[in-house]
Order: sequence, then C-alpha cells, then structure tokens
Amino acid sequence: MKGYELYSWEEGGELWFTLITGTNRQKALNEVKVGAVDVRAVDRVIVSAKGIDRLKQVVALVPSGTSVVVARLPGLPPVSDANRARIEEVLENHEH
Repeated sequence: MKGYELYSWEEGGELWFTLITGTNRQKALNEVKVGAVDVRAVDRVIVSAKGIDRLKQVVALVPSGTSVVVARLPGLPPVSDANRARIEEVLENHEH
C-alpha cells in the first residue's frame, strides 16, 4: 500500500490522530497511540497529535495525489459522528 493511513480516536474530550506511512500490515495499538510524536524520515512518517486544526496542518503537508486512507484499529476509542465528519472534510479538501 502506498500513501498514508490515518487513525483517529477521542480521549479526555480531545480528538487524537496518527498519520503513518501506509503498509500492507495491520498496525499494533502501541504504534498508533503513541502520544505527541512527529517523525518524518525518507522511508517512514509518523505524526501523532491532537485537534482538528493540527490535523489540517499535517494533511496539508501530504503531497497532492497521495492517498490518505482512514484506518480502523481494535482497541482505539471511538470518534464521535461530528469529529468523523470533520476528518472526512479535511481529507476531502486535501483531494481537491
């Protein structure tokens, strides 16, 4: 898989997300839920932060034409419908 995987969850009343380089394997919970991290290397990207504004900033750095897939992972707390809609809007705006 090319592109990026986007994981999101809510914790402590905050929206958290992790954008990570896409692979063909399922990620482990400890790879995704890592707290605030920003690693950008040639072969691997992992950015984990909180808030929709930070998500917009991070997604804006993804090269045009590069896919960002919303991924699910057992064990991550759920995201509210309102935040899910915001995430979808951010990704839709990235595609245009």
